Amino acid sequence: MTSYIAPSIIFLLFLAAFKIFDKRLAPPAIIFVLGFVSATFLYSLSIIALDVDSPSFAPHNFDLSVKYSTACFAGLLIGYIAHGLIKPIKIKNSIYTIKPIGLTKNNQLVLIGLVLAYFLITLTNHPILSDGDYIRGESSYVNDSDVGLYYRISFIVSQTYAPLVLALYVISFGGACKYSTLKNATVISIVAIVGLTLLSFDRHQAMSIVLMMMVFYHYRIRPVKIKHLFSLFLAMLALQAMRLLRSLNVSITSVNFVDVFNVLLEADWILIVTGPFVALGGWDVLTNVFDLVPGADGYKYGATYLNSIVGLLMPRALGLGTYGAETPSVWYVNLYAPGTTGHGFDFSMVAETYINFGLAGCVAFVLIGYILRTISNTILHSSAPVMIIFSIIALEVITFALRMDSNSLFKGVFFRAGAIAMLISMMSTTSRTGSLNNTPYRSPR
Repeated sequence: MTSYIAPSIIFLLFLAAFKIFDKRLAPPAIIFVLGFVSATFLYSLSIIALDVDSPSFAPHNFDLSVKYSTACFAGLLIGYIAHGLIKPIKIKNSIYTIKPIGLTKNNQLVLIGLVLAYFLITLTNHPILSDGDYIRGESSYVNDSDVGLYYRISFIVSQTYAPLVLALYVISFGGACKYSTLKNATVISIVAIVGLTLLSFDRHQAMSIVLMMMVFYHYRIRPVKIKHLFSLFLAMLALQAMRLLRSLNVSITSVNFVDVFNVLLEADWILIVTGPFVALGGWDVLTNVFDLVPGADGYKYGATYLNSIVGLLMPRALGLGTYGAETPSVWYVNLYAPGTTGHGFDFSMVAETYINFGLAGCVAFVLIGYILRTISNTILHSSAPVMIIFSIIALEVITFALRMDSNSLFKGVFFRAGAIAMLISMMSTTSRTGSLNNTPYRSPR
């Protein structure tokens, strides 16, 4: 098997670049870097070392997949270093101010009302109260034309609930004047998101909100300690165990705690413990696309990215349909497993660069590395809460997009990060001046 020496060296060079350009070993960009390692090298190692049952894995392309992932990793590093050379950060001190957002009482009530409405819409279509499944939806409808407007709205709400709560969190915890009402609403909403996620035997929404909250807390309030990270890891194990119940078709509406206990007792806890380190998938897809392109289909030459950008104007979640473009994930299912129903395949950001440009596609990660440092620096140094909110959500979307295609990536950034940031910006702009003490706030370190 291919040696992992090269990606290990690249990772060490990343740490050196972090220290040189950002004056720290772990800026926010480390989250994406670790996600990349998880989605490629750790995932590939788990297949071999843990003998993971992965029938869709193409072993004959293992070495090529590792080499291509290594090239993409190197491109990511080059882009990051290029940004550091072109736009070096002049750090005057280790404390950065966050300008508080001035909101009128009416605007605060509107925000709380939105969060409450999001919660109620999500709850009414939650598996614990209905026969449907608002996250996957496969039991809610036979085909896409059967999906009603309310289901579409509830799906959008489920995707933007956590980003909206993050906005409340930044507003109420990051400024000089802390809104007690918003703070209480934030805490209650976090508990609600985690609770609803556990009650659907899923993990995505909970992990999303925990990740975003930890990023803001660690980099703009005070550094987290090892014990906090250990507690977070235990929480991830619990979510992994809950996800196991879902994969075994345990229904929350007719749950039997004795059966659940037996399932957890008989589970492969080695895989559960290692799961958080290899949670970002896409490796199986990557090993197969080398057989599909250019063998079964030709290169796309950037068409998937263009289609994703155009697709922003016609969001499928709102029932506006598509203009005939085929997303990479759908393309993959049609070629690799045609006729598949009731099951999907996570795609891969790395694989999408290959199906567009072949082996030269790794160059695309130079741009991704450049964008990544822009986002990371904004989280660290911006004084504008709206920009911090946008960048944290974008970092989360881009990291999880390692196991998706550009269609999900662009829509996530545009409709989650962009929409929430625009909402908060409009509400703060329309607020009355002088409603808040505008003395700059210095985050304690």
